[in-house]
Amino acid sequence: MNVSRGDIAKRCLLLHCPNCDAGGQLRSWFRLHPACPQCGLKHGGEDGFTLGTTSIGYVVACVLVVVPVCILVVLNIIPVWLGVLIGIGGSVLVTIGLFPVFLGWVLMTYYVSTAEALPVNKLPLPEKK
Repeated sequence: MNVSRGDIAKRCLLLHCPNCDAGGQLRSWFRLHPACPQCGLKHGGEDGFTLGTTSIGYVVACVLVVVPVCILVVLNIIPVWLGVLIGIGGSVLVTIGLFPVFLGWVLMTYYVSTAEALPVNKLPLPEKK
């Protein structure tokens, strides 16, 4: 393989193309370009390709916001009403704020598992002298 799975993971998490390493894969904060603007690699042509971002967002919001707030409420450090407000508001802010990271995570999961199918990995390796 010309591009290793580790390189693919790094590229995707940085929101670069897993094939050519070009940046600019975000169309907007919540959307990927349908294909890489430089090499044309299609980003998961199926409907619902990026739905994994929702699941990732739920888990991250629970770990970073809901669990700590629950601990603060149980220890009587903050009242329940404040915990609910912080939990809801914090979860929304974390999910929206980290959404591009979640898109990169979904890209990484897809392309690391299908590394052999990348066009750059279908090319013959250069011969060693």
